[in-house]
Amino acid sequence: MAYKLLHLADLHLDTPMGWIKDDGKRGIRRSEQRETLKKLLSLAEEKKVDAVLIAGDLFEQTNFRLDTLNFLRETFG
Repeated sequence: MAYKLLHLADLHLDTPMGWIKDDGKRGIRRSEQRETLKKLLSLAEEKKVDAVLIAGDLFEQTNFRLDTLNFLRETFG
């Protein structure tokens, strides 16, 4: 029996992104990361994958924010 998997890795949600000096641009990048995850999960539904494998770091543990928790709950819900 064959299984379809969607594999993604190292999203690092809530990484400080200190290399981006502009707060607004940092916020845009965070939004882009979240949108990418949503698009990948939509792709998983569209392709009827059996499982989504997230390897590496989904988020930055030391910088994890409450709104990220809420985003993940909503997105994976």
